[in-house]
Amino acid sequence: MPAQRWFRRVARVTRTTIAVAAVAVVAASPVAVLAATPTRVPGEPVVEPTIDPTSPLIGIVTAVGGIVVAIGVLIIMARVLAGIGGVATQSTRVWRRPWFLAISGVALVIGILGGRAIAYAATQGGLSIIGAGVLAMLIGAVVIALFVIGLIAIRFRHGDISRAIATVIAAAGLLAVGSIGGAATAAATGGTYRDAVVLQASGTTNLRLDTRAPRFVARADGRADCRSNPDGRVVVDVTALDLGEFGPGTMRAMVTLPKDTVEAQAEFFVDLGDLPEGSVPPSWSGRVLVTDMGPDHASGRLAFDGLPLLVPDKLPPEAQSSAAIAVGNAWPASISGEMTWSCQPW
Repeated sequence: MPAQRWFRRVARVTRTTIAVAAVAVVAASPVAVLAATPTRVPGEPVVEPTIDPTSPLIGIVTAVGGIVVAIGVLIIMARVLAGIGGVATQSTRVWRRPWFLAISGVALVIGILGGRAIAYAATQGGLSIIGAGVLAMLIGAVVIALFVIGLIAIRFRHGDISRAIATVIAAAGLLAVGSIGGAATAAATGGTYRDAVVLQASGTTNLRLDTRAPRFVARADGRADCRSNPDGRVVVDVTALDLGEFGPGTMRAMVTLPKDTVEAQAEFFVDLGDLPEGSVPPSWSGRVLVTDMGPDHASGRLAFDGLPLLVPDKLPPEAQSSAAIAVGNAWPASISGEMTWSCQPW
């Protein structure tokens, strides 16, 4: 029987593979001995290496066993496929069957989606490249397995291609074509990764601070940086670089403007570079109320009342209490006031 001859051939190939693996283990044993031999240190006693001969053998046997199992599964699936659809395609014109078109279309769509996923992950960089490689290998393995199953099934049927075999081979081909086409056209159709575009513009800020000590001298139209939301034109971040002189240092601020709320987050701080050596940089942070907002947040006004003084969290725990006392003695425990901003067009 042809099937019996095929199984005998597979058995011979399996025996040959195992024999080659055994020879490889014997040949690799001297290498294992050298790898396990430690470097001789003058004056130290020689330590005999401990060699585990089963480690390389287990690894090779496991690999060979996996290959044999995979071959066996492919042959079994091919044998099952060969028994489906007894009429040859020449007389049935399988390509006109609705189920053939449906299965082929599904394989093509899966291939296109897989190719686009590979292209997207590859353009992300970092560890995503490994994921793209794994997905590409998986799709390639499925395509090869389907082709092999179809070819073996044809051999079982002595060259006769049944409707089921034609469907499997067509699905494998369309899966490969779809994945290649999806990856090749991903860049032109927006399927690759790109960094979000954040617009930047210069601006001005003005601050009114309700405090007596230390003295605050406001800077009229102090310099600021404005940034937009990702891939948008709405201002969401304003960094005030020069609000004025607060005591011995320059007052600065970072303001975050949520897109759909009147409550913003702000942090006011004195530039550490302007303070005496050993000083603890003060900062006040919390929610602020936006009282006026221009189009796309390009201008506005915010008010704050009682923003609390923060102790730097980078200090060690044992220094937190002493730092709080030092900061509290030199700076107000809370600040109140009003700030306006205006950003230039993008």
